[in-house]
Amino acid sequence: MPLTRHARTRWFVAPFVVAFLAFSYVSYDAPPTPRINVRWSADATQLGRETRAVAYGLAKPEFEEK
Repeated sequence: MPLTRHARTRWFVAPFVVAFLAFSYVSYDAPPTPRINVRWSADATQLGRETRAVAYGLAKPEFEEK
């Protein structure tokens, strides 16, 4: 049984749709996570800093001394 015109169109367009979706998935770049700077007081201990960093969900700490 020969394919109808609509069926031929679907079979022709389907690979392009799949390729577009695959390219979109591969090239998606998630938005960057927000970055905050924390200035600790001079009397803050290392244990206190670590405790608060865990409590507030801070990740990837970087020490910058200025």
